Amino acid sequence: MNGNIFCNRILVFTLLLLVLGCDHSGNPKLVKDGVLDLRTWDIQSNQSISLAGDWYFYPKQWVGKHNRSQAQDPILVAAPSAWNEFLLDPDSPKGTGYGTYAIQILWPEQDEIRALHMFSGTIASACKFYLDEDFLGEVGTIAEDKDSEILSIRTIGFSIEDYKKESYLYIQVSNHHHARGGIWTVPKLGLKDHLVAKSRSEMVQEALIIGGLCLLALYQFVFYFYRKKISSILWFVLFSVVVILRIATTGTNIFSVITYGWLTGEDVVKFDYLTISMGMALSLFYNHSLYPKAYPKYVNYIVSLPYIIPIIIVFSGSLYLLSSLRAIILIYSFLPLSLALYVLYKIYRFQLPGRVVLIIGVLSIVITASFDIISFLFNLKFPNTIEYGFLSFVFNQTLYLSQIQTKSMRSTELELLATRYQLVQAEKMSSIGQIVAGVAHEINSPIAAIQLGEANVRFIMDGLVAKLFKLIPVLDDTGKEFLKQTLEFPSDSSIIYLSSREERELKNRMLSSISHLDASAVEKEKFIDLLLQASINKIPDEWFQNIGNEKSIIILDWVSLWRGVLTKMEAIHVATERVVKIINALKTYTHLDPNSEKKMVVLSETIDTILTIFNHAFKSGMEVQKEIVDNPPIFCYPDELMQVWSNLTQNAIQAMDGKGKLYIKIQKITKNEGEYLRVEFSDTGKGVSEPKKIFHAFYTTKESGEGTGLGLFLSKQIIDKHEGLIWCEPGNPGAKFFVDLPLLSKKS
Repeated sequence: MNGNIFCNRILVFTLLLLVLGCDHSGNPKLVKDGVLDLRTWDIQSNQSISLAGDWYFYPKQWVGKHNRSQAQDPILVAAPSAWNEFLLDPDSPKGTGYGTYAIQILWPEQDEIRALHMFSGTIASACKFYLDEDFLGEVGTIAEDKDSEILSIRTIGFSIEDYKKESYLYIQVSNHHHARGGIWTVPKLGLKDHLVAKSRSEMVQEALIIGGLCLLALYQFVFYFYRKKISSILWFVLFSVVVILRIATTGTNIFSVITYGWLTGEDVVKFDYLTISMGMALSLFYNHSLYPKAYPKYVNYIVSLPYIIPIIIVFSGSLYLLSSLRAIILIYSFLPLSLALYVLYKIYRFQLPGRVVLIIGVLSIVITASFDIISFLFNLKFPNTIEYGFLSFVFNQTLYLSQIQTKSMRSTELELLATRYQLVQAEKMSSIGQIVAGVAHEINSPIAAIQLGEANVRFIMDGLVAKLFKLIPVLDDTGKEFLKQTLEFPSDSSIIYLSSREERELKNRMLSSISHLDASAVEKEKFIDLLLQASINKIPDEWFQNIGNEKSIIILDWVSLWRGVLTKMEAIHVATERVVKIINALKTYTHLDPNSEKKMVVLSETIDTILTIFNHAFKSGMEVQKEIVDNPPIFCYPDELMQVWSNLTQNAIQAMDGKGKLYIKIQKITKNEGEYLRVEFSDTGKGVSEPKKIFHAFYTTKESGEGTGLGLFLSKQIIDKHEGLIWCEPGNPGAKFFVDLPLLSKKS
């Protein structure tokens, strides 16, 4: 996939997460001047409404229908909002106290919507609901002092069935634990089925976010624990755990279901502050681990040190003191967020791998966190988006770390391949060290033949030049024709390899063929001697007239020298080809390209290359027999397979100790619904006592210094790479090695 397209898709996915996290419905202010007018409410198109707007507020008064007329005049306050600026009691801590929120509701007249439902919203720290004189429900326990108050931030629901055309909704609120009192989120009113379905949808959404974060964090933890311990992965996992706990504690659905009955409201709020402090501190170390060169590590400790204060207060201080520091904590959080942006700048500047995905992830949490902090500090009525920022962050960081891990694994894989390549080369060098003497002897013989042939050619050429002056005068028409015939007559190269007895027998047969001629015996014998020197083994009838002719003797003498030159040149050519064959075989054997690709090769040719290298060993009493039943081309790595044949051949030579028979067979077989090419190496040597162990690394039965113990181990790895099999069976005598290689076409 193209890198730009991939990054664009990641960006689109991240933006989609953030957009989905926004509340598109908003909070329109339906409550105006303490009145909620529902007479024109179209409940079919808008099945639930938020009671946001301007409420009546009675500071330090418990107000209900029975005493509303005697209560002091209320003031109009915005909901949701904190009441801190309206409860100015010098004898009480800021934000604490009690009071009553009230609105007048003008109900719709349709009979089909007489049964409505209300969700309480989140109100600090305890509240009680009344509709006129009817008690609807209570969250926590309200009181005029801290000791009697029981804090709770749960959201509850209650039904509203019988109501008049005009009613008053009273919410009696007390707060003696938190530094920020009032209505945090306003109640919602609507049809019960719709509110319940919406609540469950939010619960499922929250569960999906937490579940996704858990899976991504678990994936990274498993990778860290079982594979490569990269510090950024550990910090990422720890940060993700804190993020998961924070979303669970601040969630109004899942956490209330899980923790109801065994955690108090104060515990929940404290845990909220704890996760903020720990998350910010851990984010410092995680961001620094992404690019440690961005700034010194001690900066992390200095910046994270202030977060120890709220953490200590969580375990040993009051909730009021902790909540009083909330604004300071949030403002201070811009410092680690700024450091995160600085690290991103460094990563982008130095173009680190995966930087686009990394920057998108970190930016998503920086932007959403900054947005929520500003919303809280300036009392803006926007929904929280931080959990979607967390999800986008964790997703992108998991993707980034996976890319880094994949690159690291690829690097490790390449290092392993390089090590394996070095082992194979070392094994080859070990083999070459043992066969170099034999190869040198193999090369020395043809080189000696070349040197001798060159000396003979030089000597003969001197004679050719000297006798050329005798030849020229006798080259009349008859002489030229005889010269042409003798030069074109086929030569018999086997004459030079005849024994003395065989040469005498051939000479006598040729003399018998011309015994009827009138020439003298000396002339006949001299004529035949020159023919044999020219590698001519018979006398054509048209040459009979030249026997006893002095011109013919001069011509034959020169032709024999010329043909001697050709014979020596042929010997030099044969010797040169032998040297080239040995050198090419050695070059092919020692060559190993770690980046080579499979190619179509005739398997017997790779075996012949190895036999050429070890040919010197087979001249000392060992015999090689090849049986090629089938020889189709095979798709393989020929360089590596030659290492296998080398190991098997060398082991057989050493096992037979210079005497014995090596049998090699190639045939096609069918097994497991597939076709294979089976190669068999059998020898008549000492045999193998433990056939299963010989393929283990460093296992050897040879004397010290004779082997590395890696030959058959590497051979098995090579055959495994070809998806084949190699095994050993005891022979009678000796051992049998079998190699099965799958027959695959080049297209496959």
